[in-house]
Amino acid sequence: MARQRRLLKKNASYHAIATINRFENAFQQDMFKEMFLIVLMQAKKKYKFYVRNFCVLPNNVQFIIQPAEDESLSSIMQWILSVFAKRYNRANELKGHLFLDRFKSTIIADLLKYLNIYDEISNRPVNEKICESPVDYKYGGLYFIMNRIYDIVEPPQMVLNL
Repeated sequence: MARQRRLLKKNASYHAIATINRFENAFQQDMFKEMFLIVLMQAKKKYKFYVRNFCVLPNNVQFIIQPAEDESLSSIMQWILSVFAKRYNRANELKGHLFLDRFKSTIIADLLKYLNIYDEISNRPVNEKICESPVDYKYGGLYFIMNRIYDIVEPPQMVLNL
């Protein structure tokens, strides 16, 4: 059975999710969350894209991501996930796939959908009882925005392209 083609739209924002294989908690330790953030920052130097929000959870990562006009969502995500997987496997002396399958993505078509996904991503650590407030979670976009750290997420005043 052929896999379904990814829906893409020029200048679109996407809700992208990558899940760890067997739903294991690869991001349980802070050192691996930190490693992922470093890879994400390196990707922003290699590719042009905007991260509006993100969250690194114990067994998945989620983004609101917008590739620049001449960039490929698949290329960006493939680089991020493969570089992280190689580093994670090396650190743990493992081989094989870290992520369950290809990352999932949906186009964010309107402002209401954007706001709902933004809220969902922000509140995931609270809903999973990792923290009491999303602004306290060091591995989520809201923490970066509230602390004016813009090396991964974009400043909130940037105009959205929906």
